[in-house]
Amino acid sequence: MQYQRSILTFCAVSVLLCAAPGNAADAREVLQRADEAWAAGNIQQAEDLFHAAVERHPASVEAQMRLAGFYLGNQRYRDSVLIYRTVIGDASAESVVQAKAFVGMGVAYLHAGKRRLAHASFQEAIQLDPARKEQLQVLLSDLEAVD
Repeated sequence: MQYQRSILTFCAVSVLLCAAPGNAADAREVLQRADEAWAAGNIQQAEDLFHAAVERHPASVEAQMRLAGFYLGNQRYRDSVLIYRTVIGDASAESVVQAKAFVGMGVAYLHAGKRRLAHASFQEAIQLDPARKEQLQVLLSDLEAVD
């Protein structure tokens, strides 16, 4: 009986260790490889690596932000907005990081022709991080002038 319990315990611990997300160093290494692939023009490889970083480290706001930035940089605005929304909804993300996500989402909306959503996103970014007001004021003024 003790032998069976030991085997079950060993199996349970093995499963948990295999399923556990990797450490922060692993995340940085995968993100570094993704950046290198993207810089080299290997778009699919870069996307696969960014996805791998998010899958291995689902709690990594940095990995999510990098994937969203990748999508934004490759004109996949809808995909980037979905990821930015995930970061914004993450209660563990710092307000400064959430503000960055609102800025990224605003840029995606702006490029997608959704000016009102872009304006609202930039306003939210300023609410979360007032230091961004000067940075975003030109964009906001331009958006308000057209409306």
